[in-house]
Amino acid sequence: MSEQKFKSKFSNNEYWLKVAENWRKVEAPFRPSFNDLEIYESFLSRVLKNKKSPRILILGSTPRLRALAVKYTDNVTVVDININMMLAMTELMKIKNQKEIWVKANWVTAPLEHNYYDVILGDFVTTNVSWKEYKVWWKHLSDLLKPRGAFITRAFVALPKAEHIEILDKIMHRIMKKDSFNNKDYSEINVAIDIVDSDVKNKTARSTNKEMFFRVLEKYEISLKKKEKLYQGMAEVFPSTDKIWRMPTEEDVNKEVSLFFDILDKKSDNESIFKKTSPIYYLVKKEIDEILK
Repeated sequence: MSEQKFKSKFSNNEYWLKVAENWRKVEAPFRPSFNDLEIYESFLSRVLKNKKSPRILILGSTPRLRALAVKYTDNVTVVDININMMLAMTELMKIKNQKEIWVKANWVTAPLEHNYYDVILGDFVTTNVSWKEYKVWWKHLSDLLKPRGAFITRAFVALPKAEHIEILDKIMHRIMKKDSFNNKDYSEINVAIDIVDSDVKNKTARSTNKEMFFRVLEKYEISLKKKEKLYQGMAEVFPSTDKIWRMPTEEDVNKEVSLFFDILDKKSDNESIFKKTSPIYYLVKKEIDEILK
């Protein structure tokens, strides 16, 4: 990912180790659902049809994407800014690719060979690249791909504020009926609060902290005891951080993409409450004459 400085009660390495340690507890939309993976695979099979020994680059250490890639080739490169995250996430994988190449680098400047990869895979990577870096990043990805190579990624897109509130209302309607909570509740409420409390002007969001949690949920008729229980469970799964996430709209993403890629397809997990915010893009690198227009 892009190098971003952020504060936490953990050190940088401790934070990512904690994230990896908790990954088994994390549910969609933080990690791809099984429906998402079916979409990824449908796109990937289209890209790699009749290709022998394809080369795949993965942005980040997401175990499910790495498990998907190895079904098609062992020529896989994983790029992550944090080696501890790579190590910890690898321990979660049932089937490991012993030939997988790891590169500790910033996604924006990763020193990789140009015109080399058939496919790049990512998950929610667009939110991790800052507004200052995104144009350089899109060009870098294009440079790394072979002619007409593909980039397949789930992108988080911001909706109008009212639609984010509607998502939170639906989640809270379910949660308020419960006496105990599970990892799905913690994952969904964490994302919903992030987006409801996002900075619309600057198109950014912060990770949920305690003050934000209780302020956003103040309007809901749920006991303080139950709110405390919900917060403690969520905080255990998602360690506290002051990291800032980029929140482009779908229009922003489509505009960014069009600089270097064509959109061949776009699908969402229709069973997810976050289906509008989490489309999976099937992008293909533009020909050089298209880029230079």
